[in-house]
Amino acid sequence: MSIITLSHEAFGDGRAVAERVAESVKDLTITARVEAVLIPSSRLDISNLEVETRGGEVHVSGIIVAAGLEQTVADIVRKIPGVTRIKTYLVVTPSEHCYLYADGR
Repeated sequence: MSIITLSHEAFGDGRAVAERVAESVKDLTITARVEAVLIPSSRLDISNLEVETRGGEVHVSGIIVAAGLEQTVADIVRKIPGVTRIKTYLVVTPSEHCYLYADGR
């Protein structure tokens, strides 16, 4: 059995692999755009921010200091090109109970 045959059996045809790679690149681009908008925003004050994108669906988690900010985050993320859906997993904690990472998140 040749290496080419093994490769084909392991990964399928090249077109399917290329489509998966393209989808992953799109998701990484969306994640980077979301982080670029949310991280520097002083009005949102999100700590421990984590963003993950799968098939255009964005999952945002972290700690916020006011309940109304969850909708604001969702509205901002919805405007980013490529976002098909957003799920937020934000915990509301008064600012005196929040802690930050060394990088300020």
